[in-house]
Amino acid sequence: MYRHTQIGWVTILSLGVAFLFILFLNLSPCSTIGIFPAIVMFIIMLAFLTLTVTVKKDYINMVFGIGIFRMRIKTNEIVSSVIVRNRWWYGFGIHGWWGKGWLVNVSGLDAVELKMKNGMVYRVGSDEPQKLNEAIQAEIKQA
Repeated sequence: MYRHTQIGWVTILSLGVAFLFILFLNLSPCSTIGIFPAIVMFIIMLAFLTLTVTVKKDYINMVFGIGIFRMRIKTNEIVSSVIVRNRWWYGFGIHGWWGKGWLVNVSGLDAVELKMKNGMVYRVGSDEPQKLNEAIQAEIKQA
């Protein structure tokens, strides 16, 4: 079994700065923005703070931050896995990837690309792509 948690430094920095800016605006006596946007920003930051990837016999489980967003892939549906490098404009978080599949990432550009039997592609970001790919390869061979 493989389990690793990656800290989303880019997410923490960008959302943290936005959170502090909104709080600063709310400290002003003439502020009309309110505290609600700051609370929303803080919850989003907690939701995407980390990415924990677990590779087990039957599935790969990906959980963001405090667990609001998660994704599970069955290992017996994976055709291949390969280490790739994302472009910076692919972004972070969990989102569709230009009609090809899904991108799951919190920080950095390294990822493992999974090609599925149904043609779907997943890119799972990791700060240790070699170890993640080896764990996935081992499970693919057993499936």
